[in-house]
Amino acid sequence: MPLLLLAVALVAAGAWLILRQGGEAAHRPAMSFGISGEDPRTFTDPRFAALGLHDARVQVSWDLAVHGGAAYPGLAAERARLATWLTDARAAGIRRVLLAVKPSRDVPAAQPGAAYAEALARLLAWVDAHGAGDLVTAISPWNEPDAAVSTRTDPVAAGRMYAVVRALCAARGCQAVAGDFADRGMTRAYLA
Repeated sequence: MPLLLLAVALVAAGAWLILRQGGEAAHRPAMSFGISGEDPRTFTDPRFAALGLHDARVQVSWDLAVHGGAAYPGLAAERARLATWLTDARAAGIRRVLLAVKPSRDVPAAQPGAAYAEALARLLAWVDAHGAGDLVTAISPWNEPDAAVSTRTDPVAAGRMYAVVRALCAARGCQAVAGDFADRGMTRAYLA
């Protein structure tokens, strides 16, 4: 587990938690730290246990629960890895998970468009079916939309994705995270 990756993940998770308001966040310190990554082995590493973290972030393909079969081998592998990740995260004491939605593992340039709302509802139903729905306390609609191929030139699409996640989170009781931007190529116009 490279130290730099851990430091970046801790800062990102801390920033996410600072932005949370109300409910459970009112009873916690203003800042907390977590870890980010997709490898479930993180949670069985003795160095992770020594950190005493309870927050984690994992990137998930937007179409994880939509496409299946041999035509989508990356998504099949991601589903298996995420199922293990969620189980191992809970066993390691993780209590809060930020799902960071990202481009498809098998079709990275595809912009979800109108299929996004249904795909996210199916993704959350998949997480619920794996017994981990209670862990998801926040969702980032699109990981670094200013850097992703599918949304780099279309900030309005990124805004529509945020609106979908905001509505889903309102129904589920989670937090929609809006400011998940890359530190390269960001412009004031895109942010606006």
